[in-house]
Amino acid sequence: MLIDDTGETIGLVSGGCLEAEVAKHAAGTLRSGRPELLTFDTRAQLGCRGAVEILVEAFAEKSAEQLFSAARGCFQRRSTLIGATLFGENEPSDIPFGSYPISIDGIPALPAMELPEPLMQGGQAALEADRILTRRCELHGASSEALFHPLRPPLQLYVFGAGPDALPVCSFAAQLGWKVTLVIHPSQAPPAIDDHYSICAAGPDEMASLSFDPRTAAVVMTHNYGRDLAYLARLLPLRLPYLGLLGPRNRRESLLGDLTAYGVALEEESLASLYSPIGLNIGADTPEEIALSILAEIKAVFAGRRAGFLRDSRAPIHAAAVASPASPVLT
Repeated sequence: MLIDDTGETIGLVSGGCLEAEVAKHAAGTLRSGRPELLTFDTRAQLGCRGAVEILVEAFAEKSAEQLFSAARGCFQRRSTLIGATLFGENEPSDIPFGSYPISIDGIPALPAMELPEPLMQGGQAALEADRILTRRCELHGASSEALFHPLRPPLQLYVFGAGPDALPVCSFAAQLGWKVTLVIHPSQAPPAIDDHYSICAAGPDEMASLSFDPRTAAVVMTHNYGRDLAYLARLLPLRLPYLGLLGPRNRRESLLGDLTAYGVALEEESLASLYSPIGLNIGADTPEEIALSILAEIKAVFAGRRAGFLRDSRAPIHAAAVASPASPVLT
């Protein structure tokens, strides 16, 4: 959560229970410039039945610009930024408590100095684990805690099709903060779209301008059998984490059969990421409801979840994201 010196906030840390109290403490932190670790026990007062620690730190203009600049650079390259936050009781002499960006290519957070090796090691560990980690770091005789948080670029979504049902998919995904591109066939007139996503005219043989990475999903919904077939022939070999195909099961089987007949290799790994019929089974009928179903499925796939009703699950809602206290000491 970001808090400015007027008390205005962006984002949440608890869903609404603690934000006002955190903002009060932030005013003092902004004045002193010293980070403060707050502890809130909500089991008795607020009924959320939990306890949480929140680190409040002040960002000077220069350090904030360094952090945001590093994030912009990584996200433009579609790479992961690691946020390393140093906190605890013993502050090292050479690096103050607070947050520092570690980019995937090892660019230091502070141009005038390299970050200590334990922080770089912790950042690499979080990158490889692809989850938040905490580590105790020995830095010039001071034993401090460090939290390493992978900040991944937003999901990238390509929607192939220009029908009225494609536009809600693009619009809803853009509201989620995803990088969205509507791909239409060059023979089609471009539909009117809003400014929150882009449009690209590219036939199946003209997809070189599109970039794909491990955080890219694609949805094929052209309502044209031949175009669906040609786009699938290009997309299936890419082994995207998510490839959705609109239409019933028998149409999917017909398309896959024709792809085989045309010599397109249908590998098991490629087919495992093909979702058709597309979307979660929520009884969707309207274009907006279908869009909701599709995007919920994409989110579940990238989160490694199988969806379903939370009330029927006996597992924790959130997977364990922070390492245990027995995690190794980095020196």
